[in-house]
Amino acid sequence: MRNGQLKPGYNLQISTHDQFVVNYTMHQKPTDTTTLPSHLKAHKDAFTTLPKKITADAGYGSEQNYMHLEEEGVEAFVKFAHFDSVLRGNKAISPAAAKGMQWDQEHEEYLCPQGHHMPWVGVTGRKTDNGYAQPLAQYAAPPQCSACPLRDACAINKGDRVVEVSHRLERFRRIAYARLTSEEGIAHRKQRSHDVESVFGNLKHNHHFKRFRLKGMEKVGIETGLALLAHNLRKWAAIAAQRFEQALQTAGFGQGSALALCAGRYTA
Repeated sequence: MRNGQLKPGYNLQISTHDQFVVNYTMHQKPTDTTTLPSHLKAHKDAFTTLPKKITADAGYGSEQNYMHLEEEGVEAFVKFAHFDSVLRGNKAISPAAAKGMQWDQEHEEYLCPQGHHMPWVGVTGRKTDNGYAQPLAQYAAPPQCSACPLRDACAINKGDRVVEVSHRLERFRRIAYARLTSEEGIAHRKQRSHDVESVFGNLKHNHHFKRFRLKGMEKVGIETGLALLAHNLRKWAAIAAQRFEQALQTAGFGQGSALALCAGRYTA
C-alpha cells in the first residue's frame, strides 16, 4: 500500500451459530456488501435451505441484499448505513439530502426546506458491481432555486436541485429499523457482536492466524477451512469437557475430576 503495510488480497466471510462456524466463503472484493448473495448461495448449496433469520452489521445493508433476503423468505435483522447514528438521534441531516425535505405522498413530491414544490420528473437507475439494477425516482426543484438563500448548501452540482430517491430502499430501511429496535431485534444485535466477531478474535489473537501462507483462491480456501475446522473442534472439545465435568459433579465426584480422568485416559 506504499505505506509499509500489505494490501489485503482476500475477503473472508463466515456465518456462525453459537460461535461455531457453519459456512465460509472467500472473495476478492474489497467490500462486504457484494459478497452476501454468493455467500448465501454457498450456504444453501451445503444445507439445501437458508436460516429463517439472519443478523448482520451495516456493511451488508444494501437494497440488493434486502431484496435478496426478502425473496428467499429470510427475516433480515440487518443494519443499514448510519443505523446507529439514527438510533442515537445525533446524525445531522443536510438540506441537500432527501431526508431533510418533507415528502408529500398524496401529490408524490418533495417540499424543500424553503417550501418549494419538487414534483416527480422521471426515473433513472444505476447498476451495482453484481449487476443489480436500482431504480431511482427523480424530483426536480423549480427554476427559482438560483435565488434561494440555501442554494450553495443544497444544490451541490450546477443547475437546479434534483433529488434521486430509491423508495424501495427506504421501505427496506423502515422495515429493518422496526425489526432491529424491537425486543427480538435488540437481542439479535447483542448476540451478533459476540457470536461472530469473537471467532475472528480467537483466530487472530489466540491462534495467530493473521496472514495466509498460500496464494490463490483454491489454496487459500483450503487453508481457511482447516483453520475454521480446528476452531470448531476446539470449541466442541471445550464444551464436551465442561458437560462431562458437570455430569461427574452431579454424580458426586469433586471439581476437576473430568480433567483428571481425561488426562489419565490420554496418557494410558
